[in-house]
Amino acid sequence: SEVARSLGIWTIVYPPLAGVASSLGCLTAPFATELSRSMPGVFGRINWPGVRALYDEMEAEALSLLMRAGPDIRNVRFERRVDVRYAGQGYEVVIPLDQGNLYPESEPALKARFDETYFQRYGARLENSPVEALNWRLRATVFADSQAAEIQFASSQGSAKRSRKAYYPEAGQF
Repeated sequence: SEVARSLGIWTIVYPPLAGVASSLGCLTAPFATELSRSMPGVFGRINWPGVRALYDEMEAEALSLLMRAGPDIRNVRFERRVDVRYAGQGYEVVIPLDQGNLYPESEPALKARFDETYFQRYGARLENSPVEALNWRLRATVFADSQAAEIQFASSQGSAKRSRKAYYPEAGQF
C-alpha cells in the first residue's frame, strides 16, 4: 500500500488468498527461539561450570520467550551447539552438543567431532593447533499439535466476497 500511495494509486485490488501460503506457514510452523552467548575458551581450559550456567540462563530465557508466545511448553526441545575453531582463525564450525556434553571429560569427543567436521568441510587437519570454543548456542522449539487447515476459495465467478476501505492518515482519505 505504501508503494501504491507514493505512485498516487488509490484503489488496490488484492487477489483471493493473497499471501495465504505465508500466513498458513506462520500459523502451522513450530514456535522456536535461538539464543547465544560468547564465552571463549581453549580446549583444556574451558570454564565448564560457566558454560553450564550459560545454558541454564539461556534455557530460562527461551522458556520465558516461548511462554509469552503462547504454546504449551511442556514439550519444549532444546538443541545445544557451540562454535569451534582452530585458535586464531576467523571462521568457526558449528558443532552439536549432547545434553550431557558439558564437562571436561567430554572434550576429547567434542574435539574429535570438530576435527572430523572441519576435515569434511576444509579437507585439512591442524593436529598441532589449539582448538577454542567461542559461542554457545541454544535453540528451543515447541511443535504445535497438528492442525488441519481449511482454505475456502472464491466462487467460480471470481467475485469478491467482501471489501473494505483503508484509511491513509498521511493522505487524509480512504
